[in-house]
Amino acid sequence: MSVMKKVRLVVLIMSCMLIYGAFALGSDDDSNTTTSGGNVGDTAQSAPSSSSSSSSSTEEDDKSKVKIYVTNKTNIDADILNGIYMPVCNFTFKIENGTSKTIRGIEAVVTMKDMFGNQIKKSSLQLTDEVGPGKTVYDDTQGMEINEFIDSDVKLWNTDYKDMTFEVKVTNIVYK
Repeated sequence: MSVMKKVRLVVLIMSCMLIYGAFALGSDDDSNTTTSGGNVGDTAQSAPSSSSSSSSSTEEDDKSKVKIYVTNKTNIDADILNGIYMPVCNFTFKIENGTSKTIRGIEAVVTMKDMFGNQIKKSSLQLTDEVGPGKTVYDDTQGMEINEFIDSDVKLWNTDYKDMTFEVKVTNIVYK
């Protein structure tokens, strides 16, 4: 590969990192948060957190009835020939609808932690799977591009699912 082609490739990769590498951060409020993760120590996998909400509104009640768990993390290497320009951490989410309404979309904040409870990364999440009342669906289409120059991205890539915990806080629900 010529030097000019290498320079163009680096510029393309850097442009992708600038465009796609940013994730919105949510608040640190722990109400309506679901915790899940790998088999870290003696903790139970996919156990919902016990959090109380000071609000008694229907919206807050519905948020507490919708549970999202991270059930898997897989690393996908960059493969330029197949259109994958950066490595990707792909996640599988389990969405449980405990409400009496059909969900069209959910916004949430996902906090990823290591086995010691130290935050690795925090990211916004938008799920647009339709989930009927009392139903459970799985979504494995969500991923994060990994920038090898960002320490938190490298740590996320290098940490096995079994050594992680995830907290998911539902922030918004759109019903059918």
